[in-house]
Amino acid sequence: MVGLLSIRLKASSVDNDVAAVTGRYEGLPCMHNGHHVYINQLALHLLVFFHVGPSGLWSLCRPGKPLRSLRCAALQRHLASCRRDVVATYRVQELPRALWHGGLGQMEARTLPGGRQFFFNHSGGFAPIFTEFAEDPRHVEEQLQLDRSTVRPLETAFFPADLSMKVDKLRHPPMNLWTLGTFLYQQAFEADPSKSLCWGGGYLPQLCCYARLPKERRTWCFGDGTLADELWGRCCAPFRGVRIAVAAPPLPSTPTASTAVHRVVHIFLQTYHKDRFVLLPFLSSVELFWPKEWNSTVFVAVDVGPEDSELCSELQGRAECLVVPPIDRKKSLWVDSIEWSGRAVSRRYKEQLLQYHYLLSDQYIARTHGVPDWIAWFDADVILHTHRIPDLLFQGGRPVLHARREPVYSVGTMSVGMDWIGEFMDTYPMLVRPAHLQNFRLFIQSRFQESSFEVAYQKWRTLAEDAALLHARYAWYLAEGECPQSSLPIFLYNYHRQEYFWSMEDAASFGLPAEDSCMAFRVASHLKPWKDKVKNGTMTEADYAMRSKQLMRAGHNKWKVLRVALLSANFDPASTWSQQASAHCHQRDRETMLRVYYDQWP
Repeated sequence: MVGLLSIRLKASSVDNDVAAVTGRYEGLPCMHNGHHVYINQLALHLLVFFHVGPSGLWSLCRPGKPLRSLRCAALQRHLASCRRDVVATYRVQELPRALWHGGLGQMEARTLPGGRQFFFNHSGGFAPIFTEFAEDPRHVEEQLQLDRSTVRPLETAFFPADLSMKVDKLRHPPMNLWTLGTFLYQQAFEADPSKSLCWGGGYLPQLCCYARLPKERRTWCFGDGTLADELWGRCCAPFRGVRIAVAAPPLPSTPTASTAVHRVVHIFLQTYHKDRFVLLPFLSSVELFWPKEWNSTVFVAVDVGPEDSELCSELQGRAECLVVPPIDRKKSLWVDSIEWSGRAVSRRYKEQLLQYHYLLSDQYIARTHGVPDWIAWFDADVILHTHRIPDLLFQGGRPVLHARREPVYSVGTMSVGMDWIGEFMDTYPMLVRPAHLQNFRLFIQSRFQESSFEVAYQKWRTLAEDAALLHARYAWYLAEGECPQSSLPIFLYNYHRQEYFWSMEDAASFGLPAEDSCMAFRVASHLKPWKDKVKNGTMTEADYAMRSKQLMRAGHNKWKVLRVALLSANFDPASTWSQQASAHCHQRDRETMLRVYYDQWP
């Protein structure tokens, strides 16, 4: 046990370097994160045992501060300053998980093949490792300067490039901030060794330092215990309160040329008959607020079946149904990640790919109506709530895409090789050019080296579900389902950034361009929380319809309560843009924009 052993290190030949670490090491009367720690008081060296799968290894390191008065509570801070050179050993690891089986209604222990992971022990290079994981390891090593990297000793699993990203899915897993773990941040903080304690195992500032992250969820970044709050405050300090002066396009005080531009914007959403109670209010809001000059048709993609046909017979106005073919959802190699996670989903969701149809929306529409300028993606549980949509939804001729920093669907994006920059799924409409949809499909096919988009998409979806079960501790290992509304905008940001206007809350604090973190009003509210209440029986369908009408009346009459809808995605007073988050944007800060909207616009 820790604290009860004495260890003496000897050497067959002694030079100055060896002499510094030989001698007696006394066990410290505390255990840190399952690691045994011993100290050589004379030479001020630590001997630390690391768990590596079923076995382990010992590592010597020298802290940067004296340890004469070491206390258990201060051990973590001392180890943070203890740095060593990096090399990787490549080992197989299995990960035990306690998973909830939805069908059986009980928890069961399950060991998942977490696969080969990197563990960094001694001095060395990265080229042999990248031969396995990159098309051109020399280029990657040169770009990232990995030979000069050092990492904190307590994080032995540097990044989870595991079997779930390898078998039958990706010949070469992507090199992004997730698979490379924390290297870039380690490099940035190299001048201050104490900050090397902050990041590890794929948990990055993007996922850990959102200002509104609930306190109880900080544990997936900083662990349990008394130091979690201290670490959060210190590690996340560089990403909070960043003030940058930036000249951004001002909010127009008079109708702009954007209203006169001729556009064809068709609406697309996927739903089915049981969501009738949310679809009909949405269509009412379209008739009230959606611009008539856009010549829009609302394409409602539904399943094959008599109940959906009956729903389609009720649709009026601009709406018409598309009956889309069912696409079977193929199961994972190891475990049905939806069945074995805690996600409560319908049989329809378990058996079919549903979001897949959004990525084919341009093809569905073109069969009968030609190719539009833009496609506006919606969910059925959305309500439009404001006029002047052309002025608010387009800025300088570019459509606005919104993001928050809530890591809801981050694994899917990262597993396909793109770095997560924010959550786009919760704000509608999401506008996309048909040509950009085509490019995204080609991107997925190329990434998974498939000639068929459907096959590539199936591989992507199962990869994301598996990786979420193995690594997404922030979501308690719930399976992450398909969500192109989260991943497509990040693809657009990487490959078509100049063609969109980006409104990503707090993005400047995390290193993204400041002009991409300026506020824009939302023209619709995603009412999924209300829909969920109807599904679980705490709200009636009539209540949903009544609240939807009230929200539309608030928008039509510009009531003050509309501020919540303009500033948040889900009509949530606790999630509105703050003045501080928008203060760096010239004439696009919260108070200026609200004043223009209420006082100057008719």
